[in-house]
Amino acid sequence: MSNTKSEVELVDIWKFSQNPYVGASIVSVRVTRDAAKEHCSRPDTTGDGWFDGFNTHDPDLVDEFPELVSADPMEVTTRVSSA
Repeated sequence: MSNTKSEVELVDIWKFSQNPYVGASIVSVRVTRDAAKEHCSRPDTTGDGWFDGFNTHDPDLVDEFPELVSADPMEVTTRVSSA
């Protein structure tokens, strides 16, 4: 059974740091879990002391960071904003 648009789980992608003084940055808001998994499995989404991961979508981020909202939830934006 395929997912309808209302059944698709949306998530937000974050760039996490192991350094507690750096904090996390938002990579993309409102993308599908499958798109986030694909994005986070790429070799360029991890580095020395940081990695991209995702959490359940937070609707408040749409208002706070509209430039990071994916127009197409199947695609991930590439801009990063400080949280």
